Amino acid sequence: MTLAEFISRIKTKADDIALKLLTPKEYKAVLLFLGIGFVVLLYRGGKELWYVLVPPIAPNSYVAAQRTQDSIFTALSTARIPEDSLKFWQPPNPSDTNEPIPRKNSKADGLEASSVSLNKGSKQELMRLPGVGEVMSERILTYRLKRGGFRQIEELMNVEGIGEKKFEKMKPYLKLN
Repeated sequence: MTLAEFISRIKTKADDIALKLLTPKEYKAVLLFLGIGFVVLLYRGGKELWYVLVPPIAPNSYVAAQRTQDSIFTALSTARIPEDSLKFWQPPNPSDTNEPIPRKNSKADGLEASSVSLNKGSKQELMRLPGVGEVMSERILTYRLKRGGFRQIEELMNVEGIGEKKFEKMKPYLKLN
């Protein structure tokens, strides 16, 4: 028995059982309803499902830039104000204060306050942060692609491998855009 014959037998049995329970019009309506539901699920979750089944090898910078530019977040956060229209509080820029930033890490010696952008920074720029290597920068880029950008700097702690201590070391050098 071939696969086509097997599928044909199962379809015939399913049709027989369904027609015993439903009228032909009800059966067609159920099939139509299930078909529409399947199409809606594919439409709504298809992109996420595709990236789960076929993850990109490396984030495409053009696609990332396009997603960032198309997001509502980018449109709302173009003007840097302490509180935007969606009431997301943004912490004050560390460079606005007169407090010196402690430099404990030699990796951060070349960095200035608020010099690395979470939403626009490349893999190499993110790797300049203290405690961030190649793997961690990939995780940050993947999280950024998935979410369409960071809304708060503190959201960086949602990335796997970044806890409070590591975040506190990176925080003085970070900015959203």
